[in-house]
Amino acid sequence: MTFADKLVKMGACREAVHWVRKNKYGLKRAWANCPERIWISWLLNAMVGKTGWPTEARVNLVGDRAIGEWRAAYRKTLNFYEADKAEMKYLRAHIRLGKV
Repeated sequence: MTFADKLVKMGACREAVHWVRKNKYGLKRAWANCPERIWISWLLNAMVGKTGWPTEARVNLVGDRAIGEWRAAYRKTLNFYEADKAEMKYLRAHIRLGKV
């Protein structure tokens, strides 16, 4: 059974399974190259308390970091969206005035 098959059996998201399968990664290589920290957080939470995996306290620490990074990325995206919205308003006004 491949790591991707194990992820399917555990209920991992489709995107994570596809990425692991496409790259033919096992656990170690997937862990080292994972593009989404939330996937790592999910895996840690799924494995908490199992032999060789961290305790719940350690998982929460990693999860908090992942959530913090997600929030920062969301804020940055929102800032870009707001800037685009203002630019579009500016362009629409100029189009109406025949300046573009």
